[in-house]
Amino acid sequence: MLYILLQRQVARKSKFKKAEAEELQNKFDVFFLNGRITQEEYETLTNSLKEKTEEIV
Repeated sequence: MLYILLQRQVARKSKFKKAEAEELQNKFDVFFLNGRITQEEYETLTNSLKEKTEEIV
């Protein structure tokens, strides 16, 4: 259930600013380290977030 909520949070926005992405990534890290999401779910969420993070040039 938590994974689905996090997935929706990433899907709602088309692009994330770097600060927003870092904050969300920190949430993923905490949930993964506490065993709330699996490694596969963590990797999927992280990759989805990276794809939607704005590059600063």
